[in-house]
Amino acid sequence: MAEIDKLIKILKDAAKGRINWDLIGQTVIGEHLAKMAQTPQNPKWHGEGDVLTHTKMVCEELLALREYELLAPKQRAVVFLSALLHDIGKPVATRIEEGVPTSPNHGVIGSRIARVLLMNDFELCGDREMTEFREAVCLLIRYHSFPVYFYDKDEPERAMRRIASNSELTSDFSLKHLCILSMADVKGRIGDGIRASESTVEMCRDFALECGCYEGACRFESSFTAHKYYRGTDVHIGDKLYDDTWGEVIMMSGIPGTGKDTWISRNCMNMPMISLDEIRKEIGVKPTEDQTPVVVLAKERAKELLRQKKEFVWNATCLTPQLRSMSISLFESYGARVRIVYLETTIGDQKRRNISRREFVSLGAIDRMKAKMNPPERFEAQMVEWLIV
Repeated sequence: MAEIDKLIKILKDAAKGRINWDLIGQTVIGEHLAKMAQTPQNPKWHGEGDVLTHTKMVCEELLALREYELLAPKQRAVVFLSALLHDIGKPVATRIEEGVPTSPNHGVIGSRIARVLLMNDFELCGDREMTEFREAVCLLIRYHSFPVYFYDKDEPERAMRRIASNSELTSDFSLKHLCILSMADVKGRIGDGIRASESTVEMCRDFALECGCYEGACRFESSFTAHKYYRGTDVHIGDKLYDDTWGEVIMMSGIPGTGKDTWISRNCMNMPMISLDEIRKEIGVKPTEDQTPVVVLAKERAKELLRQKKEFVWNATCLTPQLRSMSISLFESYGARVRIVYLETTIGDQKRRNISRREFVSLGAIDRMKAKMNPPERFEAQMVEWLIV
């Protein structure tokens, strides 16, 4: 039985309230479960012991939740897979501090590990429905601790609406699903403050309902107003701010071989392009060498076009929020609006396109890119698109 067929059976069983742990252990997920079994947790919060024991308890608690039972079958599949993989990052993230295990940023780390697993081993990519399903799971893993700690944020309402905005990119994700997952996570352990944490998740749910973003993204009067709000501007939800941007910078995003150059040639043929690949060749810098000269020259050329108020395409992989944010801040500081175009294709098509490139990127380099990749989230720019090519 193929890996994807095993996964489909597991998720169908879970949607009916059954967990087949033997079958799960026979998939590539079983390798990660074995690592979880060897990963300790802080006994104050996790008296049940290792991460695998906790994960099994979370999955059992999830199936017992009335809110989970009321979800549509596909939604149950998304939330169950998220519960199964929600702590997949802990074996990597866990370290011992003052004799106690701690796992900072395990949600972020776990979302990246899960993405590689779902793309490479289950081939959930290159199809709109599969991509949205996969990314909903990864978003739930990334943010699974948010409902328990949302009140600790400087601006919990804004943070909540930023996360909820991702439902515009994948309808399989919502704060509702996140709260259901988080409640199962809280219930599926033995330790201090469980009831208090349950109450906090319930408060998060009620707050999201109040904010109008529990089952989808908050509605703004314009994408410009929404982006200003997400970037921290003091905006009332019913406001419609004047859009003073003069034009658009298109930021490409995607691993090599996803067809960025082809998409640009078909959709932006009359726009100037700043290509980091072309600049590398121009100044003789290899991809494995220090990229500082390449980035500096690319940004200088961008500034020249921005000063002239000329629209252009920024052609780079742009795989992480940190790299995208630096460039977006530059473009917006000159009054441009930014549109991120993330491209994805099937594993087979990506490999064929990469091989046909003038500058072939090694499989090892591709794997390293995938391991750190986060497709753009909706709040990162005024416009964000996920396109299957």
